Amino acid sequence: MKNKNFHSAIVLCGGMSRRMCEDKWSMIINKKPMILHLLETLNNQIDEVILVLNDGERIAKYKEIIQNYFDKKSKYFSYDLIFLEDEVKNQGPLSGIMTGLENISSNYALVLPCDSPFIDNNFVNFMFDCLDGKIANDFGEDNSKNSYLNNDIDFNLDAIVPYHYKNKKNEDINFENNNDFFLNNENEIIKKFLLNNSEPLHSIYKKNISKEIKKLLNSNIRDVKSLLKRVNSYFILIDDENTFKNVNTKEDI
Repeated sequence: MKNKNFHSAIVLCGGMSRRMCEDKWSMIINKKPMILHLLETLNNQIDEVILVLNDGERIAKYKEIIQNYFDKKSKYFSYDLIFLEDEVKNQGPLSGIMTGLENISSNYALVLPCDSPFIDNNFVNFMFDCLDGKIANDFGEDNSKNSYLNNDIDFNLDAIVPYHYKNKKNEDINFENNNDFFLNNENEIIKKFLLNNSEPLHSIYKKNISKEIKKLLNSNIRDVKSLLKRVNSYFILIDDENTFKNVNTKEDI
């Protein structure tokens, strides 16, 4: 196992793109395929990236378009890029997360969807700074929102999950000047708010929760938020809607 500062990412590419009517990853945004926007954002931020796809044919297509692009640009990724096929077929993102976690070289991975080309390196850095304990837990006079645990505390986290105010009316909820929460320690109103406003496909997960995911899939439970209820989930405020914007239709481009 690599040291704690070895950073892994899992990119989920198994969606069927029903609304797009074609593979979303190949859609051109600003003169390059959508998947490359995300992969280039991860450049120099990550030590390994695992792309999880639902079949061998799509893996071959991904490899071809990536290779063609970099042949022309003479540019390569700074990280190891690994292609994997879903261990369990047609079970949604939980299956892809499980497959990726079982194959990462570190204890944690940042999970991202392939249809989020607007993620920037500030978000990636912030999430891994949270994981590495570099962001101090300090609500001083500036009432900083960038709070997290310090290096002297080990909360044994299973998941670090960003949330934001999807409905601005939710800003009226009284969080007592706090912006980060353990799901299991909060009341039912806050639990519901956190889950409804969370971004579980832009989150960090611990490698060993793959066993819990397998139990859920064996019970025909496929939604990722059910996983968050079962593991030690920590929610942190990142109130930037653009970070989490997905491309689901051609009108979104």
